[in-house]
Amino acid sequence: MPSKILTRLISEALLPAVLLVVAKVIGVLVLVKSFSIAWQLNTSSLLPDFVLHDKAATVFVNSYSNLIVFVVVIIGLAWVLTKAYHFHDTHIKPSLILQLLSWNLTGLMTSSHEVYNKGVVWISYMWLVVLLIGVHTFLQATYLWVFVFALVASLVATWYFVADVEREVGER
Repeated sequence: MPSKILTRLISEALLPAVLLVVAKVIGVLVLVKSFSIAWQLNTSSLLPDFVLHDKAATVFVNSYSNLIVFVVVIIGLAWVLTKAYHFHDTHIKPSLILQLLSWNLTGLMTSSHEVYNKGVVWISYMWLVVLLIGVHTFLQATYLWVFVFALVASLVATWYFVADVEREVGER
């Protein structure tokens, strides 16, 4: 029987996974439609894929759709980091608690267990996306600047997450 933490991590990981797949598909569709790029859907394999007939268009669409996916990951992680830094029940300011009570928004306060479970999920997806962008860059299917941007932003986001974990451990 799987542990409660593993079960919770799996359930926490489903929504972000769906969001990332949807972001990639919508990103590709918006880009090919906006720039009038010829494409077709290949359904002959197990997983359908988009086929673009021009190498430059493929790199363009892949680069910007990867960037869209990365931005979705960063937005999700930014929300978790905001909750960790400002609404974490172990170091929330009393004045903020009073404000949240007056606005009936105490549901924004979060426990260590919740914030770190979500943080691990979003950090994992962020680094998975960076790895995939890196592979695409190596295969010359994504612009180098997209990989560099994703890598630097991921390092900064990871630093903020680790700093909050260290602050939490230091207070105990």
